Amino acid sequence: MAWLKMSKKLLTISVLFCILLSSLGQSVILVNYLINKNYYATVLCENKEKPKTNCHGKCHMMKEMKEQEKKEQSPAAPIKEKQETVQYFQTNTACTFITFTETKKYSSFYLLPKTESVSFSIFHPPAV
Repeated sequence: MAWLKMSKKLLTISVLFCILLSSLGQSVILVNYLINKNYYATVLCENKEKPKTNCHGKCHMMKEMKEQEKKEQSPAAPIKEKQETVQYFQTNTACTFITFTETKKYSSFYLLPKTESVSFSIFHPPAV
């Protein structure tokens, strides 16, 4: 049970960290630039041939910040065009009902006409 509580806390902290990280996109880019300033200046800088500009990779960092700003301003999901659904219902005015009458024929010996050939004298209720 202790590991379950620990995993819930770890999951909560990681989700909050991801949300915070996505909301602070430009700050993360700035911190990344400050940590890797030498890499930006030597590899990613677009103005290496112009040492008088003292760019040191700031041009690439600014480009990344602009891209991040565009991502933040654009909606998360693209807006879909409105779609209209045309529904067509036809009313049926000519409706005829056919009724069936069913004659039931019972094949029960109770409904047969009384026969005189069989003696029913032994079949009687007991006398009191």
